[in-house]
Amino acid sequence: MTTATSCDAGLQKIVEITDDPAFIYDIDTVIRVPPSLTKFQFEKIAAMAYRANVSDIHLASGEHIWFDVYGRMIKASNRPLNDEELRQLLGGMTSPSSLAMLASANPVNRAVSISPENLRNINYRFRLNAVKCRVGRYLGGLQVTMRSIPDMPPDIKNIGMQKEIMENLFPENGLCLFVGVTGSGKTTSLFAALRHIAETMPDKKIATAEDPVEFTFEKVKCIGMMPTQIEIGDDLTSYKQCIQEAMRRAAEVLLIGECRKMEEFGAMVDAALSGHATYSTLHAETVDQTINRILNMFPFEEQASIASKLMGSLRIVVAQKLVKSIDGKRRVVREWLVFDRAIREYLSDINMVDWTREIRRMVYQRGSSMLHSLVALVKDGSISQEVFFDASGMRLEGAEAFLLRVSSNNPLDIKEAA
Repeated sequence: MTTATSCDAGLQKIVEITDDPAFIYDIDTVIRVPPSLTKFQFEKIAAMAYRANVSDIHLASGEHIWFDVYGRMIKASNRPLNDEELRQLLGGMTSPSSLAMLASANPVNRAVSISPENLRNINYRFRLNAVKCRVGRYLGGLQVTMRSIPDMPPDIKNIGMQKEIMENLFPENGLCLFVGVTGSGKTTSLFAALRHIAETMPDKKIATAEDPVEFTFEKVKCIGMMPTQIEIGDDLTSYKQCIQEAMRRAAEVLLIGECRKMEEFGAMVDAALSGHATYSTLHAETVDQTINRILNMFPFEEQASIASKLMGSLRIVVAQKLVKSIDGKRRVVREWLVFDRAIREYLSDINMVDWTREIRRMVYQRGSSMLHSLVALVKDGSISQEVFFDASGMRLEGAEAFLLRVSSNNPLDIKEAA
């Protein structure tokens, strides 16, 4: 094991590359990066970061190494990396073809494994994204982000999933969506649900389509068949093809990493309507925005058709984001709506231009809005009032008064209205 040493550089301490990651939480401490950083040396730094629960490692031409620790950006190196050594690191971690892809104005997206020579039989996995861009004086520089991938999906009991979500997250068929902005933990929640299925439902055959494959299942105690995971671009060419092939292979549970295109989402809805429990993620901030986002994928003349299919297939939408907590970590804030038969029939009977307003109202009246979750966190002391205001745009007193007005109204009887 390399011994850590430190010295003062003004108010800043510099440590040597070490196996001990404890210093990472000291914002006044940085790693001494030797000249011409090698792949082996960087892998030791990446391994340190992984063990310290750093969510993202950020690298860029002419920039220091930065760590994202529970949403806080920490400068991690005593010097910036030059463009040439960053290119060598990227080529060593992926393949020389990655540099050719970047030169051709294509991004690099793949999972990579770090295996430090001093840590036998240990692999640390990251999801790597690289793009060519201007970084300061580097006109054709690189920006690389490496997101840590835990060695197995989390236990759903440990991520604070609300009871109503748990009771409705495992339908026999239909569409279940987790939505949120980038870095909101939606993929983590999605795979926690998948792990629960793998550990408790022996008759469910699970197939995933991902870009790239992130969580794996070799350490999960599956009581049925091990899930099969397809990586887009390596195993099959598109999400649509993956969905079609999974249906041919008689998979009962489908997980689609993220559908961004009209034809992909159309195929996913068809899978949900044909009797499959189908899970996916989307970029949207709230439940009502999710419905708008889906409909707007399609040309106007096709929106009525996809709206009808959506109401036939949708089972639950969970929106979430992460907020900074008082303990220096982060908390998940969620809102959700269970699309039971009564709600689906009610929405099907009204004009779809009114869906956004009605869904928003139902989320609030059921006490499952993002604002309800934020109020609960600030009142139990998990987050500060400043964080609450940043996340909600409201003062606590105003938020409580608003929620009281909402709850004092008699919730609409959906069946009667329908």
